Order: sequence, then C-alpha cells, then structure tokens
Amino acid sequence: MLSANSTVAPAINARMVWPTGPSPGIYVAPSQGAIDAVIERYEREAPGEMMYCEAAGESAQTSIALGERGIFSNGLRRAPNGSLIILGPMDMTQESWEDCAARILCSSNLVDGANHRVVVLARTPSRMTLHADLALMLQLDEAPGYVDPTLRGRVSETGEFLEMDRFVEGPVRPVASPPIVPIVTVPPQIAGILKRALAYRPYGMIMVGSWGLGEHRHALLEAVIPLTDEVGPVARIQPNFRGEYGRGDSDLSVRCPDIPIYPSIESALAFGHRRIIIERPDAGGAAMLKAASHACLLVDAPAEDVSGAVLRTLPTTPRDGIRTLDVLTAVLCAGEIADVQGRHRIWDAYIARADLPPHGDSERDWDYVQNQRVLRWEDALEDLIARGIITREGAKSALDTMDVRKVLRADKGAKRPRHNSLTPRG
Repeated sequence: MLSANSTVAPAINARMVWPTGPSPGIYVAPSQGAIDAVIERYEREAPGEMMYCEAAGESAQTSIALGERGIFSNGLRRAPNGSLIILGPMDMTQESWEDCAARILCSSNLVDGANHRVVVLARTPSRMTLHADLALMLQLDEAPGYVDPTLRGRVSETGEFLEMDRFVEGPVRPVASPPIVPIVTVPPQIAGILKRALAYRPYGMIMVGSWGLGEHRHALLEAVIPLTDEVGPVARIQPNFRGEYGRGDSDLSVRCPDIPIYPSIESALAFGHRRIIIERPDAGGAAMLKAASHACLLVDAPAEDVSGAVLRTLPTTPRDGIRTLDVLTAVLCAGEIADVQGRHRIWDAYIARADLPPHGDSERDWDYVQNQRVLRWEDALEDLIARGIITREGAKSALDTMDVRKVLRADKGAKRPRHNSLTPRG
C-alpha cells in the first residue's frame, strides 16, 4: 500500500501515445457503459495501441490485464507515456476505503510521472460526494479543501473527456434529517442514563446492543437515534456492498430513509457530520477509535450484554495511542426472554466516568467496565427469577450468549430482595 512518500518510477518507454487525446489526469466514469465508450474511442483514435486495465476494461481486445495487483502492477513502468488506464470498479465503502485511497494515490503518481490518462469507475452510496471523496483521498499533508491537480474531470456516457475547472464544485454542508419514528420505546430510565453520558461526554462511542428481540436487528438503535439529536446532523456509513441497503437486515429500516449514507467515516467527518451511525462495526476498526475522539458514533452491536458488545466489536488494544475505554461514552444492551406471560426485557448498561484507570493494562480496563456498569443484566435476571416471572430453565434457553449458569448457581437457594432492575447504580 502506498503512502504519502510513495513514488512511481519513470516509465521505461518514453514514447507518447494518443497525442490528440485528452489532457493527462484522472477522470471519473459514471457507468460501465461510459467505460466501454472510452475504450471504443481509444481504439479508434489510437489504433494499434494497448491500454492497461483492471476488471472494468479487461474485456477489450486491446487491453493488457493488470492482474491481481491492479494499478500497482510493475508492468505499468513499461507503458508508453500517455497510455489509457482503466481503474476499477472500486467499491467506495468503509471496508475498502484505505485500499481505494491507495489506488487513487498510485493513479495520481502515474499521471505525474508518465502523463497517463486514468479513467476510474467507482461504486459509491453517495454519487453527490464522489468527487470530493476522491479529493479527500489525495489530501495527505494538505489543508482540508485541497484538490490535487491530477484530478482532471469526468467522462460522459458517450466517452467524451470533460475537463473541469473545479473538480469539486463546492462544500457540501450537513443537513438535519427528518425525525424517525422508532418501533421500540426506550424506558425513561435508559433514556436518562444516555442523557447523563452525553452530558459528561458529547462525543465518543455509544454502543447499542440487542439480541433475540421481537423486532428487527436495528430496532433498538433506531430508538436511540432521536435521543442524540442535540449532537447534530446524523449520517450513516456504508460498510460494504455485500448486503445492499433496503434488503435483509443490513439497513436501518424504512423509518430513516432520509439519513444520508457516506462511503466512510472519514467522508462523513469531512462533510461536517459529528453524529455517525455505524451499522456494521467490523469494517471500522481504527477509524472508529480515531473519529470517536471528536465525534459521536452510534455503534450497533449484535450482543445483549456489555461484555459481548465491546469484545465483539472494538479493538482490545490501543490503536494510534487511543484505547477503547478513552472514547467509550456509553453501552446500552438489551436481551429478551419470552414466556406465556409475554416478553421480558433485561438491560445491561455502562456510562463513562472521570476516574478511568491509567493506560497499560487491557485486562484491567475490561474489569473496570464490568465493575462500573450502572445496570447489570445479572440483577435483572435474578429479579425475574425471584418474583417467579421466569423459570431457571427458561433463562438458560433464552439467554444462551450470556454466562447465565454463573448467575443461576449464585441464585440457587438464596433469598433475594425484590427491587426495580431498571434502577441505575451509582
């Protein structure tokens, strides 16, 4: 992967091809049809010349496939100056953001070094921000708003190269989305816990975990979104394209179709969003920790307790000097037990405090989170059993992802006082 200091060796073949072609630079194609039209034009205007292609152009008879390494192929050193290079298709998502950025940087270096024409085909959830996202990828040590001069323009559906005086037309400001109507109601005690957490730290990660609820997977996260409206306009992040939005369980349901979707956390931050929904955190990694230092991230976690939410989702060791505990604002999790009387929801919750342990011991960090929970699912489970609402056997089968047996062993034969399991500790 290339870095800010990456360079491309000068082309071995200094012959210039396609002298009547467009100015050297990076051009954005809107579709595969546009790529095909560019190829047809190149073959007509530069007969006998080869082009160098990733998958989007490999079907052309005059193409040299760049293979697994793609744009990083050493074979491009032998390409004549001014050659046509087809890049893509690139999936502009959180999962592939760094790879896309490296490919665009390499393309820019090739333009600088050998005057190539690079046509990029990108799939993105936000066509409106595509040019700005490509410019963002080439902002290395430059100030925000900088646009690299190798970003030249776009191509039309008919294969025309259209140079642009301004590759990025102007800043896109975040706008407030219409309020959503959740299908799950957050109890006042839980809402109060979240408000306390935001009052102490209006940034950081708010993890929302649920499992076995009667509603769809993201229902609890939907219910939390309105409770954070005071933080500012909200955005969603496209984790990948393996599960399309609007299908299956990868979306936030039809209740929030107006929340804009960005290809990455970095993109959403660049456009001014400071409240960001992370639906599939496995694609975020270090970017989540970095962003949580100055933005509010609403992170969905497929877990019904604090331990599962944190351990399955976030790094257990610091990344770039940032540890999870430093940016963990709140964790709200819910599990559900169903019996003949209905559904019984139990909660597990943690909120940030000022007395964090010093850096250096991840096991101690984890013990701290467990011990500082303001709601404990163990208490809720004991309360339901003590009041005869559920049976011990029912608890075992319903909460199979928790260490229920430990609680049941402690509960066996003990008399416990009745209490409100939603009363926060501390």
